Amino acid sequence: MKKRIEKHKQERIGFDTFEEPIEVYKIIESLNQKYEVAILDCLTTYLGNLYYYEKDIEYYTKNLLIH
Repeated sequence: MKKRIEKHKQERIGFDTFEEPIEVYKIIESLNQKYEVAILDCLTTYLGNLYYYEKDIEYYTKNLLIH
């Protein structure tokens, strides 16, 4: 996964990248309208993280959707 992240960073030179495996909604909050567009890459990996860490899927997806 670390190699994959580094590859993605190299492909996105000139973009700001924020990495967060669980609390993605907190990153979105912290952006505080600093950007016109934000991309979540990748929703499948995010959901996999929630399952892996045995998080409350409903709680985290609701928080993500309201932000």
